Formats: sequence, C-alpha cells, structure tokens
Amino acid sequence: ERELIVEPSFAEAYEYLNDIIHASNGASYPCSVDIELLRRRIIYCCSFAKNANSSISIGFGDYDVDNTARLFRLMDTLLSTIPVVGQNYINFDCHWFHHSGFGCSVDLAHDTRIRHNILFPELPHKLEVLTMQYTREPYYKEEGRTWNKIAGTGKRQLMRYNCKDTCVTREAYDVQELEFADNPRLRACYDSDIDLSRKLDH
Repeated sequence: ERELIVEPSFAEAYEYLNDIIHASNGASYPCSVDIELLRRRIIYCCSFAKNANSSISIGFGDYDVDNTARLFRLMDTLLSTIPVVGQNYINFDCHWFHHSGFGCSVDLAHDTRIRHNILFPELPHKLEVLTMQYTREPYYKEEGRTWNKIAGTGKRQLMRYNCKDTCVTREAYDVQELEFADNPRLRACYDSDIDLSRKLDH
C-alpha cells in the first residue's frame, strides 16, 4: 500500500516538500524524483517521494502565480541541496529541470538505471523491469500512455502514474543498496560510473 497524493492543495504540496527538505514526517534521503512532460516540450507535473511508500505529484499549472513561485523556490532548494534518486535522472530529468530554470546538483544525484546496469548488465534497464524485479507493484506503465489532456480527462491518472514511478524507483534504490552491500566491488564500479556521469553532465 502506498500513499499517492495527486492534485494536492498548495498547503499540502508546500508541507510535503518542506518535510523532505528537513527530513521530517517520515521523509528520508535520497528523495525520489520523476517528471512527466506535456507533448515532450514542457514539464506538466513532477513527483517527489519521501520514501518507497509515500509520494506527491505537483502540477506545474495548478496554482496562482504567488503560490507557484513559493513551490518552485522549495523545489529548487530540494533539487540543489539534498540527495535525490531517479530513473535515468542524470540523462533526462536533470536536463529538463535545468531547462526550466531549476538548480539541480548532479553531485548529490543517484540513478537507478545506471545502478541496474552495473548490477545486471545482461538485463534491460527500463523502470518496468526494475519494478518487476524489485517490487510487488502490479504492472502500471500503460497508465501513463492512456490519459488525454486535450479531452480534459485522465489528469489524476497521469499524476498517480507519476507518483508510482517515484515510489518504485525509491524501492528499487533501497534494494540495490542491499545488493551493493553484498558486493563491494560492484559498489566501487558504480561509484566510478556515477562519478563519470556527473562530470559529463556539468
């Protein structure tokens, strides 16, 4: 069972992000992050997970100008000052955040896709594969493809999908930590690879 918060009020979104920044109310590091794009052009919504069982999806056009500015400042602080983890985060999400004016610190970022490539180089590294391998979450990836912005339907569905992505990413990260603990040589290989990925992003 997971807490998936969609279409939150400004107060809910502000409190949730603030809890992550200050690691309170069940929040733990790293924070899991994932974005959804509108027509592959702009960020439509962004999800943050305190842990594997709780996440929130925040719409980029859901609040008035003043409240949006307050949330964006909190998001900027979160992305630039605390450890985050994402699936293909360094090669994708991080670039979109930069493009949208946020300050991302890749030096604090971890990437479950890169981790999986080190641990299981023979397997595909899509999130649906990691979800099947590391979690008991039923298959849900089609939920992100069947919503319809033009018709005005499915926004909640997309945001739930966004939340699930961050929860399963964090859950995968937690299990990968156990796998690296069992094999320090693979941990050293990942440390080298993630360091190179961070440097290439700069």
